[in-house]
Amino acid sequence: MSTLFKPKLAILAGGGRLPAALVEACASQRQEVAVITFKGQPQPEDLDKSLLSAYAEFPLGVVGAILRWLHDAAIEQVVLIGHLSRPSVFDLQPDWRGLKLLAEQLLRRDDALLRRIVTLLEAEQFTVVGVHEVCPELLARPGLYTRKKPPHAQQVDVALGLRLAKHLGAADIGQALVIKDGVVLGVEAVEGTDALITRCAALRGNQRGGILVKVAKPEQEQRADLPTVGYKTVQLLAELGFEGLAIEGEKTLFIDADAAANLADSRGLFILSAAGVN
Repeated sequence: MSTLFKPKLAILAGGGRLPAALVEACASQRQEVAVITFKGQPQPEDLDKSLLSAYAEFPLGVVGAILRWLHDAAIEQVVLIGHLSRPSVFDLQPDWRGLKLLAEQLLRRDDALLRRIVTLLEAEQFTVVGVHEVCPELLARPGLYTRKKPPHAQQVDVALGLRLAKHLGAADIGQALVIKDGVVLGVEAVEGTDALITRCAALRGNQRGGILVKVAKPEQEQRADLPTVGYKTVQLLAELGFEGLAIEGEKTLFIDADAAANLADSRGLFILSAAGVN
Protein backbone atom coordinates (compact mmCIF):
# COMPACT_ATOMS: atom_id res chain seq x y z
CA MET A 1 0.00 0.00 0.00
CA SER A 2 1.34 3.38 -0.97
CA THR A 3 2.12 6.00 1.66
CA LEU A 4 0.19 8.38 -0.59
CA PHE A 5 -2.98 7.20 1.15
CA LYS A 6 -2.07 8.02 4.75
CA PRO A 7 -4.67 10.85 5.03
CA LYS A 8 -7.76 9.74 6.92
CA LEU A 9 -9.83 7.41 4.79
CA ALA A 10 -13.54 6.53 4.94
CA ILE A 11 -15.17 3.55 3.30
CA LEU A 12 -18.80 3.89 2.21
CA ALA A 13 -19.54 0.20 2.46
CA GLY A 14 -22.14 -2.12 1.03
CA GLY A 15 -22.34 -5.88 1.35
CA GLY A 16 -19.78 -8.54 0.61
CA ARG A 17 -16.30 -9.40 1.80
CA LEU A 18 -14.49 -6.52 0.05
CA PRO A 19 -15.00 -3.77 2.69
CA ALA A 20 -13.56 -5.96 5.46
CA ALA A 21 -10.64 -7.03 3.25
CA LEU A 22 -9.79 -3.38 2.64
CA VAL A 23 -10.11 -2.52 6.35
CA GLU A 24 -7.73 -5.38 7.20
CA ALA A 25 -5.23 -4.22 4.58
CA CYS A 26 -5.40 -0.65 5.89
CA ALA A 27 -4.88 -1.81 9.47
CA SER A 28 -1.80 -3.81 8.47
CA GLN A 29 -0.30 -0.60 7.03
CA ARG A 30 -1.34 1.57 10.00
CA GLN A 31 -3.79 3.43 7.76
CA GLU A 32 -6.53 5.12 9.78
CA VAL A 33 -9.92 4.16 8.37
CA ALA A 34 -13.59 4.88 9.14
CA VAL A 35 -16.64 3.06 7.77
CA ILE A 36 -20.20 4.11 6.93
CA THR A 37 -22.85 1.44 6.30
CA PHE A 38 -26.49 1.89 5.27
CA LYS A 39 -29.66 0.89 7.10
CA GLY A 40 -31.78 -1.69 5.33
CA GLN A 41 -28.96 -2.49 2.90
CA PRO A 42 -26.51 -5.42 2.65
CA GLN A 43 -23.86 -5.21 5.34
CA PRO A 44 -20.12 -5.90 5.05
CA GLU A 45 -19.13 -9.47 5.89
CA ASP A 46 -16.59 -10.17 8.64
CA LEU A 47 -16.08 -6.48 9.43
CA ASP A 48 -13.90 -6.04 12.55
CA LYS A 49 -15.06 -2.73 14.01
CA SER A 50 -12.18 -2.74 16.48
CA LEU A 51 -9.91 -1.84 13.54
CA LEU A 52 -11.89 1.33 12.79
CA SER A 53 -11.27 4.88 13.93
CA ALA A 54 -14.98 5.63 13.52
CA TYR A 55 -18.16 3.89 12.41
CA ALA A 56 -21.68 5.08 11.56
CA GLU A 57 -24.82 3.78 9.89
CA PHE A 58 -27.20 6.00 7.92
CA PRO A 59 -30.33 5.60 5.80
CA LEU A 60 -29.23 5.58 2.17
CA GLY A 61 -31.02 8.80 1.24
CA VAL A 62 -29.69 11.18 3.91
CA VAL A 63 -26.88 12.55 1.76
CA GLY A 64 -26.53 15.81 3.69
CA ALA A 65 -26.14 14.00 7.02
CA ILE A 66 -23.53 11.67 5.56
CA LEU A 67 -21.52 14.59 4.18
CA ARG A 68 -21.64 16.37 7.55
CA TRP A 69 -20.42 13.24 9.33
CA LEU A 70 -17.51 12.89 6.91
CA HIS A 71 -16.51 16.51 7.48
CA ASP A 72 -16.86 16.21 11.26
CA ALA A 73 -14.66 13.10 11.22
CA ALA A 74 -11.97 15.01 9.29
CA ILE A 75 -12.12 12.56 6.43
CA GLU A 76 -9.96 13.43 3.43
CA GLN A 77 -10.36 10.41 1.15
CA VAL A 78 -13.39 8.26 0.37
CA VAL A 79 -13.74 4.78 -1.12
CA LEU A 80 -17.09 3.41 -2.35
CA ILE A 81 -17.20 -0.40 -2.27
CA GLY A 82 -19.55 -3.31 -1.68
CA HIS A 83 -22.91 -4.06 -3.24
CA LEU A 84 -26.18 -2.32 -2.43
CA SER A 85 -29.74 -3.36 -3.19
CA ARG A 86 -31.70 -1.13 -5.53
CA PRO A 87 -34.12 0.59 -3.13
CA SER A 88 -37.64 1.73 -3.78
CA VAL A 89 -37.92 5.51 -4.08
CA PHE A 90 -40.40 5.32 -1.19
CA ASP A 91 -37.84 3.56 1.05
CA LEU A 92 -35.11 6.18 0.62
CA GLN A 93 -36.56 8.89 2.89
CA PRO A 94 -34.07 11.40 1.45
CA ASP A 95 -33.05 14.70 2.99
CA TRP A 96 -32.92 17.68 0.64
CA ARG A 97 -29.44 16.81 -0.64
CA GLY A 98 -30.55 13.25 -1.31
CA LEU A 99 -33.73 14.45 -3.00
CA LYS A 100 -31.72 16.73 -5.28
CA LEU A 101 -29.39 13.87 -6.25
CA LEU A 102 -32.34 11.57 -6.85
CA ALA A 103 -34.12 14.11 -9.04
CA GLU A 104 -30.99 14.71 -11.13
CA GLN A 105 -30.44 10.99 -11.69
CA LEU A 106 -33.99 9.72 -12.14
CA LEU A 107 -34.11 7.17 -14.99
CA ARG A 108 -30.38 7.52 -15.72
CA ARG A 109 -27.92 4.65 -15.98
CA ASP A 110 -26.15 3.14 -12.98
CA ASP A 111 -22.74 4.34 -14.16
CA ALA A 112 -24.07 7.88 -14.53
CA LEU A 113 -25.31 7.76 -10.94
CA LEU A 114 -21.92 6.58 -9.68
CA ARG A 115 -20.17 9.37 -11.55
CA ARG A 116 -22.62 11.88 -10.06
CA ILE A 117 -21.90 10.61 -6.54
CA VAL A 118 -18.16 10.90 -7.18
CA THR A 119 -18.65 14.45 -8.47
CA LEU A 120 -20.72 15.36 -5.40
CA LEU A 121 -18.03 14.07 -3.02
CA GLU A 122 -15.31 15.91 -4.92
CA ALA A 123 -17.34 19.13 -4.78
CA GLU A 124 -17.29 18.71 -0.99
CA GLN A 125 -13.47 18.60 -1.15
CA PHE A 126 -13.13 14.86 -0.57
CA THR A 127 -10.73 12.89 -2.74
CA VAL A 128 -12.46 9.81 -4.14
CA VAL A 129 -10.06 6.91 -4.59
CA GLY A 130 -10.53 3.39 -5.90
CA VAL A 131 -9.86 0.34 -3.78
CA HIS A 132 -7.27 -0.68 -6.38
CA GLU A 133 -5.38 2.56 -5.65
CA VAL A 134 -5.43 2.03 -1.90
CA CYS A 135 -4.72 -1.69 -2.07
CA PRO A 136 -3.40 -2.68 -5.53
CA GLU A 137 -2.66 -6.23 -4.37
CA LEU A 138 -6.41 -6.92 -4.50
CA LEU A 139 -6.42 -6.57 -8.30
CA ALA A 140 -6.39 -9.81 -10.26
CA ARG A 141 -3.09 -10.43 -12.01
CA PRO A 142 -3.32 -11.68 -15.60
CA GLY A 143 -2.78 -15.41 -16.06
CA LEU A 144 -3.97 -18.78 -14.84
CA TYR A 145 -4.61 -19.11 -11.10
CA THR A 146 -5.18 -22.86 -11.08
CA ARG A 147 -3.47 -26.07 -12.11
CA LYS A 148 -6.33 -26.88 -14.47
CA LYS A 149 -6.21 -25.20 -17.85
CA PRO A 150 -9.42 -24.79 -19.85
CA PRO A 151 -9.51 -27.27 -22.76
CA HIS A 152 -10.08 -25.99 -26.28
CA ALA A 153 -13.89 -25.99 -26.15
CA GLN A 154 -13.85 -24.00 -22.92
CA GLN A 155 -11.23 -21.61 -24.32
CA VAL A 156 -13.66 -20.88 -27.16
CA ASP A 157 -16.43 -20.21 -24.64
CA VAL A 158 -14.14 -17.95 -22.59
CA ALA A 159 -13.12 -15.88 -25.63
CA LEU A 160 -16.73 -15.49 -26.76
CA GLY A 161 -17.94 -14.76 -23.24
CA LEU A 162 -15.35 -12.03 -22.68
CA ARG A 163 -16.30 -10.28 -25.94
CA LEU A 164 -20.03 -10.50 -25.24
CA ALA A 165 -19.62 -9.31 -21.66
CA LYS A 166 -17.78 -6.22 -22.89
CA HIS A 167 -20.60 -5.44 -25.34
CA LEU A 168 -23.22 -5.89 -22.63
CA GLY A 169 -21.21 -3.69 -20.29
CA ALA A 170 -21.12 -0.95 -22.91
CA ALA A 171 -24.92 -0.87 -22.66
CA ASP A 172 -24.67 -0.77 -18.81
CA ILE A 173 -26.54 -4.07 -18.57
CA GLY A 174 -24.14 -5.82 -16.20
CA GLN A 175 -20.61 -7.05 -15.61
CA ALA A 176 -21.08 -10.80 -15.82
CA LEU A 177 -22.62 -13.63 -17.81
CA VAL A 178 -22.65 -17.43 -17.83
CA ILE A 179 -21.79 -19.28 -21.03
CA LYS A 180 -21.90 -22.99 -21.89
CA ASP A 181 -21.15 -24.61 -25.24
CA GLY A 182 -21.42 -21.31 -27.06
CA VAL A 183 -24.79 -20.44 -25.50
CA VAL A 184 -25.26 -17.58 -23.02
CA LEU A 185 -27.37 -19.04 -20.21
CA GLY A 186 -27.81 -15.76 -18.38
CA VAL A 187 -26.68 -12.17 -17.98
CA GLU A 188 -26.13 -10.38 -14.68
CA ALA A 189 -28.95 -8.02 -13.79
CA VAL A 190 -29.70 -6.06 -10.63
CA GLU A 191 -29.78 -9.26 -8.54
CA GLY A 192 -25.99 -9.67 -8.61
CA THR A 193 -23.49 -12.36 -9.53
CA ASP A 194 -24.42 -15.01 -6.96
CA ALA A 195 -28.05 -14.93 -8.09
CA LEU A 196 -26.90 -15.16 -11.72
CA ILE A 197 -24.90 -18.31 -10.92
CA THR A 198 -27.84 -19.90 -9.08
CA ARG A 199 -30.32 -18.97 -11.82
CA CYS A 200 -28.12 -20.42 -14.57
CA ALA A 201 -27.58 -23.65 -12.63
CA ALA A 202 -31.37 -24.09 -12.59
CA LEU A 203 -31.60 -23.35 -16.33
CA ARG A 204 -29.14 -26.18 -17.12
CA GLY A 205 -31.53 -28.74 -15.73
CA ASN A 206 -29.72 -32.03 -15.06
CA GLN A 207 -26.59 -30.95 -16.92
CA ARG A 208 -23.41 -29.64 -15.33
CA GLY A 209 -20.82 -27.19 -16.65
CA GLY A 210 -20.76 -23.59 -17.73
CA ILE A 211 -18.33 -20.73 -17.14
CA LEU A 212 -18.84 -17.50 -15.23
CA VAL A 213 -17.32 -14.55 -17.11
CA LYS A 214 -16.91 -11.17 -15.40
CA VAL A 215 -15.35 -7.99 -16.85
CA ALA A 216 -15.25 -4.25 -16.28
CA LYS A 217 -17.63 -2.13 -18.31
CA PRO A 218 -15.90 -0.12 -21.06
CA GLU A 219 -16.84 3.16 -19.33
CA GLN A 220 -16.46 1.79 -15.82
CA GLU A 221 -16.17 4.31 -12.98
CA GLN A 222 -13.14 2.48 -11.60
CA ARG A 223 -13.15 4.39 -8.32
CA ALA A 224 -16.57 3.09 -7.38
CA ASP A 225 -17.64 -0.12 -9.09
CA LEU A 226 -14.87 -2.45 -10.25
CA PRO A 227 -16.08 -6.02 -10.79
CA THR A 228 -15.34 -8.24 -7.81
CA VAL A 229 -15.03 -11.99 -7.27
CA GLY A 230 -13.70 -14.01 -4.36
CA TYR A 231 -13.63 -17.25 -2.43
CA LYS A 232 -17.41 -17.38 -2.06
CA THR A 233 -17.86 -16.93 -5.81
CA VAL A 234 -15.66 -19.97 -6.49
CA GLN A 235 -17.34 -21.92 -3.68
CA LEU A 236 -20.77 -21.36 -5.25
CA LEU A 237 -19.50 -22.29 -8.72
CA ALA A 238 -18.04 -25.51 -7.32
CA GLU A 239 -21.16 -26.42 -5.35
CA LEU A 240 -23.37 -25.96 -8.43
CA GLY A 241 -21.15 -27.89 -10.85
CA PHE A 242 -19.65 -25.15 -13.00
CA GLU A 243 -16.41 -25.60 -14.93
CA GLY A 244 -14.59 -22.36 -14.30
CA LEU A 245 -14.29 -18.63 -13.86
CA ALA A 246 -12.88 -16.12 -16.36
CA ILE A 247 -12.21 -12.53 -15.29
CA GLU A 248 -10.54 -9.45 -16.69
CA GLY A 249 -7.02 -9.11 -15.35
CA GLU A 250 -5.95 -5.81 -13.75
CA LYS A 251 -9.56 -4.56 -13.80
CA THR A 252 -11.20 -7.07 -11.45
CA LEU A 253 -10.85 -7.23 -7.67
CA PHE A 254 -10.08 -10.78 -6.51
CA ILE A 255 -10.71 -11.19 -2.78
CA ASP A 256 -8.98 -14.05 -0.92
CA ALA A 257 -7.47 -15.12 -4.23
CA ASP A 258 -5.08 -17.76 -2.86
CA ALA A 259 -7.82 -19.52 -0.91
CA ALA A 260 -10.14 -19.34 -3.93
CA ALA A 261 -7.49 -20.84 -6.21
CA ASN A 262 -6.81 -23.66 -3.73
CA LEU A 263 -10.52 -24.43 -3.56
CA ALA A 264 -10.78 -24.43 -7.36
CA ASP A 265 -7.83 -26.83 -7.59
CA SER A 266 -9.44 -29.18 -5.10
CA ARG A 267 -12.74 -29.16 -7.02
CA GLY A 268 -11.40 -29.31 -10.58
CA LEU A 269 -12.30 -25.78 -11.71
CA PHE A 270 -10.13 -23.35 -13.61
CA ILE A 271 -9.68 -19.65 -12.88
CA LEU A 272 -8.37 -17.58 -15.78
CA SER A 273 -7.56 -13.88 -15.63
CA ALA A 274 -7.38 -12.45 -19.15
CA ALA A 275 -5.44 -9.33 -20.10
CA GLY A 276 -6.39 -6.81 -22.78
CA VAL A 277 -10.09 -7.67 -23.07
CA ASN A 278 -11.80 -5.62 -25.80
